[in-house]
Amino acid sequence: MFGLSLLETTAVGLLVLFGASGGAYVWGYERGQHIAILEMQAASVKAIAKAAADARLQQMQADKITYNISLSFAEEQQKIVGLTITQIREIPVYVSPKADAACVVNTGFVLMHDAAARGDKPASAISAGGPGALDTPSAVRLSDVEATVTVNYGKYRQIANELSKLQEWVRAQTALHK
Repeated sequence: MFGLSLLETTAVGLLVLFGASGGAYVWGYERGQHIAILEMQAASVKAIAKAAADARLQQMQADKITYNISLSFAEEQQKIVGLTITQIREIPVYVSPKADAACVVNTGFVLMHDAAARGDKPASAISAGGPGALDTPSAVRLSDVEATVTVNYGKYRQIANELSKLQEWVRAQTALHK
């Protein structure tokens, strides 16, 4: 065949065979590597998509917690404000004009109350009028004192409710994100 001897033909055939099989091996190896890389990338994309979906779900749950607690907070605040307004309207029933006239709210009481409300030391309030001035009647009526106390307790209940709802929110968010 083409002037080659049997030995030469066999050698050429073997070279062609080895070359083809080596090429096929390299091609197969490269193809396998390429497929493995594509599979890894697909798995990575799938994992990222799952993580994003999980994060969206967790955010929706967190938002639901926030919404529900905020709604509960607002409803409770509205009840507290309504109750405080009702209590203020009822003061004349419990502290009559006769009781207002009979009870003297002295200047010392008013100065001490105001100092406590401001967070001042009582001594700074007392020094303003001297010890004798503290026993004099003030212009504040007992019903005014009761109105101030009622408003202050209403504000206290609002703040206590706010703190309670905030603690509930923190507990729920902590449980969700564990």
